[in-house]
Amino acid sequence: MTQGIIIYIGSDKVFHETGTYSFDMYPNDYKGHGDEIIAFFKYSRNWTEDLFYDFVKGFHCKYFKDMDYDYEDTMIFGYKPDMSYDIQNNWIDYIYIVNNSGEDLQCKTEKGIEYIPNDSIVIISFHNIEKIINHSADGIEYEFNDEDCSNAIDALDFYSRMFIGQYNMIDRNLCMLINDYYEFNYLEFTRRHLYTAARSILFKDTDIANWELNGSLGIFSKDTDIRAKNAYDIQQYLRYSAAWCRNPEGGHTVDFRPPLLSGNLGETNCSSEIIDGAVITNAMLKGKQVKIVLQAIKIYIMLLNIDLVGIFNEYTDNKLVIEIISLIEKLCPQSMKDDNRDKKVKQLQKLYEKILYA
Repeated sequence: MTQGIIIYIGSDKVFHETGTYSFDMYPNDYKGHGDEIIAFFKYSRNWTEDLFYDFVKGFHCKYFKDMDYDYEDTMIFGYKPDMSYDIQNNWIDYIYIVNNSGEDLQCKTEKGIEYIPNDSIVIISFHNIEKIINHSADGIEYEFNDEDCSNAIDALDFYSRMFIGQYNMIDRNLCMLINDYYEFNYLEFTRRHLYTAARSILFKDTDIANWELNGSLGIFSKDTDIRAKNAYDIQQYLRYSAAWCRNPEGGHTVDFRPPLLSGNLGETNCSSEIIDGAVITNAMLKGKQVKIVLQAIKIYIMLLNIDLVGIFNEYTDNKLVIEIISLIEKLCPQSMKDDNRDKKVKQLQKLYEKILYA
């Protein structure tokens, strides 16, 4: 049980503090909720009191909806004109402070007085400051090596395919990592029926409601979630930039026309060059694009850990669908090629932290 609270400080010097959330409030892990807090505020354009409350309401409903209290019932307010915060006797695992006060926050820690800059987010663990993250609403330029780029493309591809109903991609990804392919293949028929049942519920108002799994909405469908479209666009620009760099004369892997956009976030500004024989891609990602990439990586890590319930909890709150997916999860062999899987998970976690804490 890892406890945590979220605090927002506005220009009026009022501290808006949530009640204590009782579990999974740690950062740096795909199952923890801390990174979601950081990503939301780091890449949100304008910090306001309304934005904070909108986030807390959604956060509470997503992770703590089964609690016997509403988020509003536990909010604490405190006016601190001296802009000081004492954590010397703090016993809460993690405190996330969003400082939008216009001033530095004086923090009394176990090590002495430390200052949290205005326009930043701080992670506090017990009596000390663990990390200070700058607000980056306009986005950041990232440098991706071949491994980073490939992993980001894989994650974005899977993320967008789930939105259009290609649930067969779960099995297609997992079959490369299992030890006992016979057992996996033996139960494929049952899993396909369950995937189809779950999809028929989630896509009941679309053309694919009663289709087999080999059909999907397609990325350009009017019914496709905008997050899938934007993930597809980012993926295409990363892939095409690297392909143009590797094959400047063209070929079957290169299309010299720019990718056809399907989302609403515009182009992803990418450029690639070969340095010491390796392709290095520089991508300027806007705030909303970064959030999509982070969520895609998080979901892909869940896939590699066979956390199918965790994946679908990111897409829906339909309880019947989650029950069906929990059955599918039990029909997936738990014996994996750990060396391959662990290597991939470590690469993805490293990429996730590289993007989040840049």
